Amino acid sequence: MVRIHAVGGYGLVGRNMTVYEFEDTAIAVDLGIHLDNYITYTEAEPSRTYIDRELLQQLGAVPDIRQLGNVMEKVEAILLTHGHLDHVGAVPFLERAFTAEIITTPFTAEIVRTLARDTGVRLKNPLREVAPGSTFSVGSVRVTLIPAPHSIPETMLILLESPEGVFLHATDFKLDQKPGIGRPLNFKPLEKYAGRYDAIILDVLNAEDETRTPSESIAQAMLEDTLLQKELRDKGIIVTTFSSHISRLREIARVARKLKRKPVFIGRSLEKYTRAAERKHVTVFDDVEIIGMSRKARAYLKKIHAEREKYLVVMTGHQGEPGSVLERVARRDLPYPLDERDVVIFSCRTIPTEKNMRNREVLEELLSRQGVRIYKDVHVSGHLSGEDHLTFISRLKPRRILPTHSSVSTAKAFQQLMRKLSYEPAQIPILVEGDTLTIPQEE
Repeated sequence: MVRIHAVGGYGLVGRNMTVYEFEDTAIAVDLGIHLDNYITYTEAEPSRTYIDRELLQQLGAVPDIRQLGNVMEKVEAILLTHGHLDHVGAVPFLERAFTAEIITTPFTAEIVRTLARDTGVRLKNPLREVAPGSTFSVGSVRVTLIPAPHSIPETMLILLESPEGVFLHATDFKLDQKPGIGRPLNFKPLEKYAGRYDAIILDVLNAEDETRTPSESIAQAMLEDTLLQKELRDKGIIVTTFSSHISRLREIARVARKLKRKPVFIGRSLEKYTRAAERKHVTVFDDVEIIGMSRKARAYLKKIHAEREKYLVVMTGHQGEPGSVLERVARRDLPYPLDERDVVIFSCRTIPTEKNMRNREVLEELLSRQGVRIYKDVHVSGHLSGEDHLTFISRLKPRRILPTHSSVSTAKAFQQLMRKLSYEPAQIPILVEGDTLTIPQEE
C-alpha cells in the first residue's frame, strides 16, 4: 500500500510538493513557492531578518507541511524536478524540517544554492548532485531521473519503482522534437512499465487547449522573424522573457549578433540563472554583457541609451513585476527614456493570476503612453497541451492519473479529455492540497 500526499500544487498553480509514503520510507518531490503569496509575505515586513516558516505557511507562500504529521520523519530524500521557483523556491525555508538528502541535477542544485545564499540560509541537509538519467535507491525504492524538454534546462521526470508499485512523477514538461537545449523525451525507459503504472502524477496546466504545444524551435523562428524586420533596424529593442529560459536567452543573443547588435542582459534574476548555466556548463554567454546589480544597471543604461540602436537589451519584468528593470524603465526611474523609437518584445505569456494580469496591464499602459511599439506573446509554452496529453497517456497506459499544476476546473476538463482513451473519472481522482490518496497493492 502506498499513500500519496498532495501537499502543494493540487487545485492551484504553484507551491508544488508531493510526498510518496511507502512501507519503509517516504520521498518528497519538490518544495516550491506560490509567487504571489510569497511577494505578499516579503511586502508585509520588508525589513524582516529571519524566516518565519509558520507565517509563510499561513499566507500560502510555501507548502503547508504541518499536514504531514509523523510522515515527515519517514522522508529520506527530497527530489527536485527542475529549477523553477514554484518547484524549488521553498527549499531554503522548509528543508530544515526534514532529515533528508536533497537530490537533483547540477543546474537545479546551483539554483538552490543561489536561493539559499540570497535568503541568508545555510542548508541543513546535504545537497547531492546527480547526472540527468541517473538511477539510485532511496530505501527500497529505485529512482530514475528521466530528462524531458521544458522551459528550463535539466528538467526531470521521476520514475519510482518499489515493491508496492510503480509511479511516475511527470511535472512540468512538454513533447518537443526540437528543444532549444537537451533532447526530446526518450519514451523507452517509460514504456517499460506501460500498462503497469499504479499512478502517474501529471502536469495538466494546458489541458483545456486541445492542440499540441508547439516546439521551442517555433518560438525561436518567431523571435528571429520579429527581430529581423527592417522597420526595427534603427529602433531601440528591448526583449523581456523568463530569466530561467536559458535556450530562449541563448537564441536572443544569437540573433543580436546576426543584427550586429551587442546583447545585454539586465536584471538580478537574469544574472542568477545565466551564471548558474555557465557554472554548470549548460551553455556560455561569453559575448553577452550581464548586469545584475541595480547601481551597475543604472550606470550602464545611462551610457547606452543615446546609441540604443547598437544594442539588444534583455530586461527582467515580463510580468510587469514592480521593481523589475523594465517596470522601472517604464516609470522613468532608470535613465533609459523611452519614446516612439523603441520596441518592447514580450517573449513570454502572462501567468494567469490576478496580480500578474494587473501588473502587466499597468506596464503596457505605461509603455503605450510613451509611444513604444509592443509585440506580445512571441512565445510557446513549456507544458503539454490536450493532444500531447492524449499521446503521452496512450503510450504509458497508467491505471490512475493524478492531475496537478492546475485549477480544479482544469483538472475536471482533463478528466473529460481522458474519456477519449476510455478512462473513467474514478481513475482520475482530483486531489486538492491536504488530500491523501491510498493506493492498494495490485494483485
